[in-house]
Amino acid sequence: RDGTGACLPGAFSARVTLTAPCGRMSGASGFVGLADGRAEIAFSIGLNAEMGAWILVVEGGFPRAVQAQAFTVGEAEAPVALMR
Repeated sequence: RDGTGACLPGAFSARVTLTAPCGRMSGASGFVGLADGRAEIAFSIGLNAEMGAWILVVEGGFPRAVQAQAFTVGEAEAPVALMR
């Protein structure tokens, strides 16, 4: 972002780290490309994923910045139909 907070035009890279509650880095972690300061990040949480607070950290852009967001994985509210 520039001095006013607006996204800068251009291509940048960012490192995305997804960390499980036990501290293990997920295989979904890696680098993504940003177009004009933005990217869409999609990842899947498995049915057998560790429950608790996961942390998503994005580091990159220009000037370099770090943003983190925690989210909670818990039990499903309804049974999951694995085979239909």
